[in-house]
Amino acid sequence: MAPLLAGPPALTDDPFVPALGTFEINLATEVVENNRSLIKAPLIDMNYGFKNLEVTLRSSYISDGSQEDFDSVKVEVKWLFYQGDTFAMAIHPKYLMYPIDTVFDDGEAFEMGLPMNLRINKRLDLVMNLTYFKPKYFKKHFEFGSYLKYTEGRNSYFLEAYFEESALSHEISYLSNLGYRLQYSKDRALLVSVGRDLKSENEKRTLAYVALQLIL
Repeated sequence: MAPLLAGPPALTDDPFVPALGTFEINLATEVVENNRSLIKAPLIDMNYGFKNLEVTLRSSYISDGSQEDFDSVKVEVKWLFYQGDTFAMAIHPKYLMYPIDTVFDDGEAFEMGLPMNLRINKRLDLVMNLTYFKPKYFKKHFEFGSYLKYTEGRNSYFLEAYFEESALSHEISYLSNLGYRLQYSKDRALLVSVGRDLKSENEKRTLAYVALQLIL
């Protein structure tokens, strides 16, 4: 199985990592619209590839219309421990922290993911990820995401379903997400996605993401 570019615009993690000695940098804006708008801009997602490892540092500046501050910093390590002709699997621990005082501090959290990729044919992939989420102040729970990715030349299309449990209400929510990637050069890509949280009528969220991906 040939390695694919990892990461956004899907919420579900895939198992692939950048090539040895390669930086993958996503410069993004993310918007969550519910009763208020939550905007992360700039959102910086920086990844570095070792042999079968990826080390990631991710953070953003965040605003909700009435206040703004730095968001959390997330440190991740992904180990691509198996990659065959049609199937790949990784282990993906993440640690979320707030190294400086911020009004958006929700406390530290630890995640452990198990992302998988099944190559259905040379244009179609099925990606799945089961994540154990352990926040410092809220209930421990699992999250599950899955998407189909169809690639035609420089264009890739994503159809995603993501299930998560609310840290406060413990309600299970379902997010449907559509994504698109334009690989307009060997080391540049445009990433776009928009999703809708299908919960009770007064709790629905709309999510949007746009990024430029650089391979260095």
